[in-house]
Amino acid sequence: MNIKTANQEKHLIKLDIDGTSTNPDFSTLNQKLKGILQKLVKQGHKICFTTGRNYLSALPFYQEVGLDTFLVTYNGAYINNPSEKAQEQIVINPMANEVIKNILNEPLIKQNLRNVMIDKIDRTTISTSDDIYYQEIFFNGNPYTK
Repeated sequence: MNIKTANQEKHLIKLDIDGTSTNPDFSTLNQKLKGILQKLVKQGHKICFTTGRNYLSALPFYQEVGLDTFLVTYNGAYINNPSEKAQEQIVINPMANEVIKNILNEPLIKQNLRNVMIDKIDRTTISTSDDIYYQEIFFNGNPYTK
């Protein structure tokens, strides 16, 4: 495949992951698109994945293409450059643990909560409505990590 550009301008190309860059299973990168993206990178264009996905689920797509640009995750709440060269964190906008604890302790939430998943940059904490498990997992800082 020969990708031609009308001029020598370089472009920043931003793509979503789910439904745009993946196969219909949403778990594997479309290989034809991967080849096109790699050719565009060789031509000097910058490719950037921008997604609502969490960082750990977006990172393999970034690495598979071989990017060295920014990776925008959590709908823009976390922007970094995970390439080996840089490891820059540009934007990190997490919710404070105390805010999350307050929300989860609201009576209406607590009565109706069956499961909760709390996502952090480096791990996912899964909890259930079982008070003993819930207390152990979230409040004691002993998360089940994936």
